[in-house]
Amino acid sequence: GTATKARNQMRAICAVEADTEAIFDSCPEVASKVKEFLSRPGVSKAQFCSLIGISQNSLDYFLLEHSQDKCNNVAYRSAWAFFEKKRILEGRPKSPQRLQNEEDF
Repeated sequence: GTATKARNQMRAICAVEADTEAIFDSCPEVASKVKEFLSRPGVSKAQFCSLIGISQNSLDYFLLEHSQDKCNNVAYRSAWAFFEKKRILEGRPKSPQRLQNEEDF
């Protein structure tokens, strides 16, 4: 069903090899991506947290903040790595904002 499909997609994303040492999205950008992803049919917060290796409490705490204040939260790094791997798996190009962030880095 939908949940199995979502779980398989998340596993495929996590299996992607990617250099995720440096983070090129802000906390609010990553939080927005998490919220959008969690709103998809068949995706549960518990599955997402388990696959990226964080607790639901860490994710909830991270999602409460709307500024860069939570950049030290483990959920920020783990979620960013997940979405970077998702971008690579889907073959999507880097956004103009992402390219600018890389240049500024």
